[in-house]
Amino acid sequence: MINFVPWKDKIVVRPSKVAGVIVGPTGKSIHPTQGMVVATGNACKNYANGDVLIYGPHSGVWIKVEDEEYLCMGEFEAFGKLTGRIEGADVPDNKDTPN
Repeated sequence: MINFVPWKDKIVVRPSKVAGVIVGPTGKSIHPTQGMVVATGNACKNYANGDVLIYGPHSGVWIKVEDEEYLCMGEFEAFGKLTGRIEGADVPDNKDTPN
């Protein structure tokens, strides 16, 4: 469980690399990454803890909480979420935590 509550529309993601390439409208290749949402701010409307997101390689800011690195980003920095959850993942529930 992460002891960090992001502000407003920010989300915290536990990253993991994914294979694949997205070709942008200019023809440039983007190597996206994916990760699981482990914390959401109180104004985040699109994602919940446990959602698996796809986002660009330069999204967000790296933070370190209790010797583990996470990615903190605005919810609109993600390309979208996968339909499903990572089985057996430790998904904290921070909905009752005030911001």
